[in-house]
Amino acid sequence: MYKIGIDLAVRTCGVAVFEESTLLKHVSYISKEKDYYKLQIEMTNWVINEINPYITNHEDIPHNLNIEDIFVGLNPLSCLDAARVQGSIIYEYWRITRKYPNIIGAITVRKFLGLETWLSKAEYQQWVVEKFNLGTISEEVKSEIVRTGNHCDLEYQRLNAAKKGASKAHIINLNKQLKDLNRVTKNTFNRLSKEIVKQTGVDEHQADAVIMCLGG
Repeated sequence: MYKIGIDLAVRTCGVAVFEESTLLKHVSYISKEKDYYKLQIEMTNWVINEINPYITNHEDIPHNLNIEDIFVGLNPLSCLDAARVQGSIIYEYWRITRKYPNIIGAITVRKFLGLETWLSKAEYQQWVVEKFNLGTISEEVKSEIVRTGNHCDLEYQRLNAAKKGASKAHIINLNKQLKDLNRVTKNTFNRLSKEIVKQTGVDEHQADAVIMCLGG
């Protein structure tokens, strides 16, 4: 069986394909198209071209397609744009196969695999790279990932604990420190994510697509 996973956003996408337990493909795409309707066509065509060899002319080999559900963030327009791209891809997939894909939340898949749901993209990249032997991540990068995660956890616990019995002014200050902690931690993990791409070629979209393949 072919297991196909798609990590889809408005302008970025990852596609991964397994044949049983063997990873055949892990690719990603980032569009620079500014016109939304052209973007929708561009993203749909790219995805269908990538998965087409595994969904057609293989009556003897069944396939399973998992598409990551849309992340409901702070910008409703981004959710709407992502839904339109997703719908376009689903329609083209149905037109070719007369089947519907599985729409699965990323958190659901991570729980299914026994992964923490709150990890950074760099940590998910590391998990995929190491599990499927997709390259070598330097010890420096791996150590910094651990240090950054541990530091964030300890500081988060300390700052939240300090809120108990604190004055309103102090709580405002602690919330500002938490916001700064989140910003610094995110920037650090983003830098480490880019370093993993340099060392292995596996970006966050490919890693998420691989994980989506394994979601049942």
